Amino acid sequence: MTATVTPPPVLRGPSLEEAVRRRARPDGFGPVPDRLSLSVAVAVADRPERIERVVAALADQRDAAGGPLLSADVAEVLLVVDEAAAEGRAPTLATLGAVHPWLRAVPVRLDGDADRGLQVGLDAACTRLLAAGRPDGLVVAVDADAGLEADWICRARTAVADGAEAVRQPAAGLTLVGAPGRAPLAVTARGYAWVGGLSSDAAALVEALEGAGAAVRALGAAAEPSRRAAV
Repeated sequence: MTATVTPPPVLRGPSLEEAVRRRARPDGFGPVPDRLSLSVAVAVADRPERIERVVAALADQRDAAGGPLLSADVAEVLLVVDEAAAEGRAPTLATLGAVHPWLRAVPVRLDGDADRGLQVGLDAACTRLLAAGRPDGLVVAVDADAGLEADWICRARTAVADGAEAVRQPAAGLTLVGAPGRAPLAVTARGYAWVGGLSSDAAALVEALEGAGAAVRALGAAAEPSRRAAV
């Protein structure tokens, strides 16, 4: 693993990176690609039929040129599957992994807790990007039931390149990331580590980032600054 990352001047307060590193299981998802710059975390705690659906949605993600966004050497998907949900699905997971080399599925005992599964995936995504030397790499939380627009992750990366530390889907109110149908959320590995990662819900993570002085943008039809995006 790499040494502790020095944050950019925009982030304030003490770093909670070590808490993320203590929780993380980065090696459980296989070797870290040297060129890794994007890591997507998904948790499936029940209803295993959702596995195929969310993998198909992620396979449809496009880059700026309209080509496939995900590739095994630069962009990956960390799929955390509850052991009970994965039971009997080993052949399906093996087939999906063969068809999509960017997919890294790991069974974890979650006892139906999708939020804990998402934390496992996000912690691993963050520390894998840090290990690849990409603190500016993007950690993305995607719900297994989310109807993800095909260019959402690409537009989130553009927003980060333009200075955002995190990108969220605009909603009437931020709710649990891991609950069915919740909006996607993207944050740099640096920002995620600095505030200690996902603790309970998306609102807490966004508030922690804004409290550290980070730019958080709402990404709808076009990226818009959040109420505290200016720093």
